[in-house]
Amino acid sequence: MSSSNRNANLFETLYPCHKVRSSCRAFWTTHVPNNNNNNNDDETRCSVKICKDKLNELADSIVDKIQTQTKTQVFAPWDEGGCHYVGNGIEIGIGLAEKLEQEFSSYRAECVALYVLTLDALNFCFWPTPNGEKIPYEHLAVALKVLAERWEDGVLSSSSSSSSERSVWEEFPFTAQNLATLTEAQFLEDLHSTNCFSVMLPGMSERCRLLNELGQGLLEHHNGSALDMIRKANRSASRLSSIIVNTFAGFQDSCIDPFTGKQLFFYKRAQIAVADLWAAFQCIGLKEDKNPCLFYDIESITTFADYRVPQILRHYGVLEYNEDLSKAVDEERIILAGSADEISIRTATVVVVDELVVAVNKKLDHPEKMLNAVRMDWHLWQVGEKMDWDDKLKPHHRTRTIFY
Repeated sequence: MSSSNRNANLFETLYPCHKVRSSCRAFWTTHVPNNNNNNNDDETRCSVKICKDKLNELADSIVDKIQTQTKTQVFAPWDEGGCHYVGNGIEIGIGLAEKLEQEFSSYRAECVALYVLTLDALNFCFWPTPNGEKIPYEHLAVALKVLAERWEDGVLSSSSSSSSERSVWEEFPFTAQNLATLTEAQFLEDLHSTNCFSVMLPGMSERCRLLNELGQGLLEHHNGSALDMIRKANRSASRLSSIIVNTFAGFQDSCIDPFTGKQLFFYKRAQIAVADLWAAFQCIGLKEDKNPCLFYDIESITTFADYRVPQILRHYGVLEYNEDLSKAVDEERIILAGSADEISIRTATVVVVDELVVAVNKKLDHPEKMLNAVRMDWHLWQVGEKMDWDDKLKPHHRTRTIFY
């Protein structure tokens, strides 16, 4: 192997996606060496087991769903309910940028990228709420979409006026400058004005702090531009994950294995931001050679270890919790961040989704139908969201954290 290839492989192992996959697998193989029923010391450390028979049953059911789709259907589409902002109104309203197609595309892409980063800076812990009222993720996505489209309406009305291009752009709610200077009071007022929430998201001061951090990071390291940041990744999902993690402390989702003292990585929100950008940029009409989010290594992204995916995997019997953990989760007791129980759930989720992807892809008859962990995560999450909303699932585990 040449020195350049060795260096490339070394750098790959330092990227967040590789660290998530390798550290979660290492935790699992260390503490549940054979994933069997032997009562050894290592195994009793892990409160979660993976049932391979149930995993294969779930893989078979997913294969059946994929095989029944037409060639034009996308499995587990990102914007299934149309809740995300993709800048449709800019195409009509941005008379300011009609001069060049590239300039128009850059406006729309910048707006969509800033929306996605804002959304994923806030994409965590939608509970506790008064009386246990549920706040679906879609309510947050739509609320931010409303704010962005409200700006689009302003662009339409101002495009024929004397407003300068700069002054119109500066009013977009998610510019780096606006995020960096956002106050909690203004943030609350903005969200309330969308009429998307019957109860407000918890932890608003922390959410506002994370948005300030997002804006400041873009200003200090990427010329205030989400697109500038994205282009530095050279169409690598793994590199973009690394850039996000290294720019914004609030995306640095890791913990310490309490048994070995080794660092474990999850990077849920950093990776989902990359995946959301990948999907969103497919919706905005960029030519392939102009799309900085047409990642050649999207399969490097792992599942987004959160609440919903392990909840649905437990429902299918793929994840089995021991008696103490089952009781704690079902009684909706807090599982401490960084505890052995929380780590067991999250590492098992990463391992299972990777194994599901392998199992499903082995059974598919067409290469173009092959799944990656992103699509698998979205499928499980979408099924889990519907079932949870209909009260068809046991509770998810509850951990107070900004990471998921």
